[in-house]
Amino acid sequence: MLRTALPGLSSGALKPFPIQPDAVYALADARAAYLAVRGSSRDRIILDPRR
Repeated sequence: MLRTALPGLSSGALKPFPIQPDAVYALADARAAYLAVRGSSRDRIILDPRR
């Protein structure tokens, strides 16, 4: 699937969804991330293991 999407990503025809900085959580904050999703957050939630 990624190979199929690669030309569109490379050309700029396909753009990733924006990630809001306050929607990125450390793994230690996974509970808070879960609660944000459960609370009907419309943002994508990212768990970043580097934090």
